Amino acid sequence: MKLKKKLMMGSMSAAMGLSLVAGGTYAAFNDVEDTSAAFAAGTLEMDLEQVAEGKPFTFEVVNLKPGDTMTRDIKFVNKGSLAIKEVLMAIENMQFASIGTVLGDEPQAEMMFPGSGDSWFDNVNTDPLAFLDQFRVSIITLGAESGGDYQKELLGQDDNVTLKDFYLASDSLNSKDASSSQINAARSKVYDAINHKNYIKGHRLNVTTETNNGWEGLPVDPTDPDVLRLKIEFIDDQDKDEYGEYEQNIYQANGAMLTFSFEATQWEGQEITEDDLGENGYIETNEQANNGE
Repeated sequence: MKLKKKLMMGSMSAAMGLSLVAGGTYAAFNDVEDTSAAFAAGTLEMDLEQVAEGKPFTFEVVNLKPGDTMTRDIKFVNKGSLAIKEVLMAIENMQFASIGTVLGDEPQAEMMFPGSGDSWFDNVNTDPLAFLDQFRVSIITLGAESGGDYQKELLGQDDNVTLKDFYLASDSLNSKDASSSQINAARSKVYDAINHKNYIKGHRLNVTTETNNGWEGLPVDPTDPDVLRLKIEFIDDQDKDEYGEYEQNIYQANGAMLTFSFEATQWEGQEITEDDLGENGYIETNEQANNGE
């Protein structure tokens, strides 16, 4: 019985094999080739570097008086593999303190207001926006395009834009500190001060150089770091009140810490052709300015 069963199965297999050949669905010759497809995203990375040794990026300074100015030069360096189109600047956060709010914390009070242990201030300002309005902002972008000296003033001293204006115009998240009318007024003031409206993106200020050629923004190739020169001036207001006191006296022993943010953005997407590719399919044109046009 076992032998017959095996023979029958062998006959069935043979019959099926003949059927496949007769049906014409079997090819005697075959050739299969494989090709690989690799996809790797580029990197968008910007570093902030100080231009002068010993100068911090922060504006955390104390013991200021009206008429004082502070200048910081910040260099934007492209450390990635993709060209950077814009660097958008805004004030993201503010922390305000007056001597009345910090006297309960003696170490903090001494840090922000040296000698405040024996406070004699009885007219301390508690309005952070009024305090920020005492500081005028100037912004200049500096570049070295094509080996030359490229300089563009975005905000000048005559524009009279203050930290209050720039802070309220930066982002709607700051609405907790002001009314919508105050925010809209600040945005209008900043917009009017900027000659090139395309420097404003989503209530942020583009602070890279704009030359409409291969040096625009922060390309990887050619290497083109930009420098932002940010100047803040404590306005010297000589106005006095009815008692002969300077009106700015109420700002004594006020302090604020501001967080400036810089957002790097990419160029628009482009249709990749053979002319864009280098060795191993590397997209060389993505290192250059205007690669999305």
